Amino acid sequence: MKKRLFDFVAWSTATSIWFTDIGVQAFLWLAGLSKVLLAKGGIFLLNLIDADLFAEKVAEEEAQKELERMNSELELMSNATKLKEHALETGDWTDQHTIAIEAIGNALLNECDWEEEDVHRYLREVVETDTGLSYGIGAEEDDDPLY
Repeated sequence: MKKRLFDFVAWSTATSIWFTDIGVQAFLWLAGLSKVLLAKGGIFLLNLIDADLFAEKVAEEEAQKELERMNSELELMSNATKLKEHALETGDWTDQHTIAIEAIGNALLNECDWEEEDVHRYLREVVETDTGLSYGIGAEEDDDPLY
């Protein structure tokens, strides 16, 4: 009798947890759906109230996002130059410099939508100008892009 009761409690506990997970997932899906519907409804109403003002606000928001992206891009480019200057001051290009320049390149590629060729062209120019260093692009030549 104890074994059956034990097995029943174990099974019912596991089943309850499973149903709870399904319930939570369904709730999260419905919450996400309600957010989307509320946002779309708000957009519809704002556009209905004043389409010109709505278009103006959308344009302002897009311009602000573009400005933020450009600021980020300029900051990354500035950091690449500062990194090179630091290496020149210390007289040594270290693994930390390589890791940092790769992070800058990845950010330019992924966050600023640069093409890979443009990233390499820019970083090659930064690294090789006035340093005596060579910029290599990885796998074919070496695992370390800067040497």
